[in-house]
Amino acid sequence: MIMKNLLALTFLGILLSACSDDEAFQIDRTNDDYQPNTVGSTWTYSSTFDFKQTATNSGRIIDGKKYFEYKIEIEGFPTFKTYARKEGNAYINREVYSGQYDDGEYIFLKDAPEGTFWTELSYDEEGVETSDLLFIVETDETITVGSETFDEVIVVEVSSLTEGATEPYVLYYHYARGVGLIRISDEFGLIDTDLVSYSIKN
Repeated sequence: MIMKNLLALTFLGILLSACSDDEAFQIDRTNDDYQPNTVGSTWTYSSTFDFKQTATNSGRIIDGKKYFEYKIEIEGFPTFKTYARKEGNAYINREVYSGQYDDGEYIFLKDAPEGTFWTELSYDEEGVETSDLLFIVETDETITVGSETFDEVIVVEVSSLTEGATEPYVLYYHYARGVGLIRISDEFGLIDTDLVSYSIKN
């Protein structure tokens, strides 16, 4: 799954613990790009809280656009959902909590050349703005996570400046073709989220 700040969104989901109604409709499924969405595909991550992500057979239509759905499970906490779609070379995330919060679309990844950059604005449930500068550092990195080595990895540097802060906070997201997100790290080595296991369905 592809999120702008996975830990922050995880905690937000726990706090709100509200899921919108699912809708059944046809969504294009793929298992050969940087965010597979085939039904039943799963990813398990090791982080502050270990968690599992599953591509469901459901989705939502928001503002006329079709989003596929991921279920996020954290042991001991309520399950919640996140939504995503792909348009051209852009991978887009949207956090929606029925009747409470919708953070709008956020382009978290582009399948584009090194040096490509773009900016995104986001707001938390209290309306605090964060401005993110996303920059593609690498498009063909080879990286080992756990016991597996991944090729064709895109590395995205995300510099986040929250309203009232004086310095941005920098995170690095690593995405492998045919797998998805495999690692999140920060500039200080304090955050280390790694893919532990995954199963991509056909």
